[in-house]
Amino acid sequence: KNKPMDRFLQEQLAGDELWPDSDDARIATGFCTVGPYAYEGGIGRPKVIEYQRLTDIADTTGSALLGLTVGCARCHDHKYDPISQHDYFAMQAIFAASEFKDEKIGPSRAKETLAARVLQNRKEAPKTLLLRRGELESPGEEVAPALIRLLSEKVRDLPGREVKDRRAALARWLTAPENPLTARVLANRVWQWHCGKALVRTPNDFGVQGEPPTHPELLDYLAAELVSHGWDLKHLHRLILNSNTFRMSSRGADKSAERDPDHRLLSRFPRRRLEAEAVWDYLHAIAGTLNRKQYGPAVVPPVDPEALKSLLNTNWKVTPDKTEWTRRGVYIAVRRSLQFPLFDAFNGAKGLESCAGRENTVVASQALALLNGEAVRSQAKALAERLRRECPKDDAERVRRGWLLVFSRPATEIEVERTLAFLRGRDGDALALWCQAMLNANEFLYID
Repeated sequence: KNKPMDRFLQEQLAGDELWPDSDDARIATGFCTVGPYAYEGGIGRPKVIEYQRLTDIADTTGSALLGLTVGCARCHDHKYDPISQHDYFAMQAIFAASEFKDEKIGPSRAKETLAARVLQNRKEAPKTLLLRRGELESPGEEVAPALIRLLSEKVRDLPGREVKDRRAALARWLTAPENPLTARVLANRVWQWHCGKALVRTPNDFGVQGEPPTHPELLDYLAAELVSHGWDLKHLHRLILNSNTFRMSSRGADKSAERDPDHRLLSRFPRRRLEAEAVWDYLHAIAGTLNRKQYGPAVVPPVDPEALKSLLNTNWKVTPDKTEWTRRGVYIAVRRSLQFPLFDAFNGAKGLESCAGRENTVVASQALALLNGEAVRSQAKALAERLRRECPKDDAERVRRGWLLVFSRPATEIEVERTLAFLRGRDGDALALWCQAMLNANEFLYID
């Protein structure tokens, strides 16, 4: 189902208010419930936890959807952008009228009833006070729910202390035609996803301290296309993927890398490494072990016991069904206290705050993960077995098939000859060893 992106965003912020009879819409409000909340020593402090909740969702809404560092106005007026401390706590007041609720929802598309944490409105909204220096111990004047003044002068005020429709008003405004910022932020992120570098190199900061777009007219065009086609994200994907810019080689024209080292002129396609989850998916896809099942609860695959020793709470209960362990990376469980080791090695998102862009490091732990990691070794053996099944006649056929699977290109005759010489000169399962060597190659990890 090709859900329009404006509907998707509205459901995440206010699905329970806008579509109260829709299970999907209510589940979507779980977006507002997954922030980092500290229970020190197992002791819950209601006021602190509630303040953490409101801080997290206000900051995340500002950075992820508006591309603004709204959180900088929590302790004082923003030093660079025209966002006041009053604006900040007025946004917190929008979310203060709601609370978490754990409930059973279903049956879902996975044909099972799910336990979900969602938002629901309180019977009466508590007062929201402006906190001096952002400290709970220094309360100031009461603040009514409102939108950011600079961006929404015509529709800034929300219905006083009433509980109903606060988040719905925010959600409608974020996707309204008179607010082009959300569409620009989203179009910028889609471009970044496909092309490696965003048009605005600071995706979470479109403010004064952020970088201006390298191609402002292009960003305006993409945002306008998204809105004019009913917020159809697939249209935006097709538009970018069919463009000459996306289909260029990473090598580019002569001396283009020298003239454009930061890829600001879009003179070639930027060579980049697969994201952490894509490395996991690709490993299993070429080995023929990828479980393509959709939906359902998160999967907890086994990890090295040494990785658990540093945790105070070692609650890493491995999923009993082994066939679930090879599902796509998007279904792997995320814990802020323990990142899945392969994802950690390849710069996976940390999950503590909105991720403007992943780091792209090249460090020894990545090579060690591919050389020594049990997940990689097991998939290398599975790939070897796949090649034996599909190419039972001779090694040359297996080499050509393996090269095509791993590198998505035919092997040259020289590459075939060298590989055959390698296989003949090794004892044991030489084919599995060669498969693991292929999975350690740069050509496997990098997109040209």
